[in-house]
Amino acid sequence: MEISSMSSRLRRCLTVTLAVLTLVYQTRLHPQHTVDAFKIEKIVFKSRFDSIRLSTKENLSNEYGEWISSRRKATQPSSFNNSVILIFPGAGGPDCFTSELQETLQSDMQELKQDNEKFLCVWDWSEFRGNVFTAAFDSECVGEGAAEALDVSSKNNQLSAKITSVHSIGVSVGAFAANAFARKYKAQYPESHVKLTLLDPFTGRGLFGPNYGRDNFGLDVDVAEQYMNTDDPVPTTNSPLPLCKVYDVTDADERNTFVPPKGESMHTWPLVYYSRYGYRRNNQDT
Repeated sequence: MEISSMSSRLRRCLTVTLAVLTLVYQTRLHPQHTVDAFKIEKIVFKSRFDSIRLSTKENLSNEYGEWISSRRKATQPSSFNNSVILIFPGAGGPDCFTSELQETLQSDMQELKQDNEKFLCVWDWSEFRGNVFTAAFDSECVGEGAAEALDVSSKNNQLSAKITSVHSIGVSVGAFAANAFARKYKAQYPESHVKLTLLDPFTGRGLFGPNYGRDNFGLDVDVAEQYMNTDDPVPTTNSPLPLCKVYDVTDADERNTFVPPKGESMHTWPLVYYSRYGYRRNNQDT
């Protein structure tokens, strides 16, 4: 217990130290120094990030493997193609609006008679959420673990189940998980069609990366899109991402009838817009 307490105090001390260094040097950082700073953050929290990645890999691999097995029992094919849709909520975890999005996607699958061909999952990663300094990294590790999970599950399952398309959806800081999952899966399986959808994405990573999302979200995937508004109070969410097709829904007519739940802000509006209107209007690329 004493060693654990010392370790916890050391991590807090390192976090505070990094924060102070940020305040002193952030405006002077050369891009190469920024990269070095990212490495420092990853070294400091390495054991934490490795644990998140491994846990996600194991848990999602089991869940996806069970879905594959149940489909095999139902249809008994020798092989089949399927698609994967993963929704990564924000730091607070799934809520009524991510449930609404899941229902929208499920309804669309049923209408197209694809509910046995698509693995749809809202992945709750909130247990791994750290503090404001690590949340983006935590989310990113979740996405990397998710990509590894599908790779392992597909290879270990006796049934040949080829994933032909992936749709990765990220909400707020869940954008880091969605982006990491999409990029890593595309790197593993270049022949798969990978789409990335970011709903009011948080784009600052750690202490030294206020523009990380701007420079990285949308890289190396087939389709990338961002739904945003420009007037919510959450920092780093109100600017267009140059690597994404941008849908600015700030002045959408439908917003006139939307009232955020108590305790929420218009940060929720891009997710709500996508669930109720944007998905069906713009879903031409998957």
